[in-house]
Amino acid sequence: LAAGSPLVSTSANRSGKPAAMSGLAARLKLGDQLDAVLCGPLGNATGPSDIRVAQSDAVIRRGG
Repeated sequence: LAAGSPLVSTSANRSGKPAAMSGLAARLKLGDQLDAVLCGPLGNATGPSDIRVAQSDAVIRRGG
């Protein structure tokens, strides 16, 4: 990886583009750039959630 470590996210999108809200949408938008897609329930989510550092709970990116 260019980042030098694994990346994990609750949403999949190119910078500035809307988040993919399903595994299929992520595959269609990002194709072979994805190693894997782990699908799960969104509950009542209508957009991306916060991304936080697990060890400190610091917010890396605010959700929608």
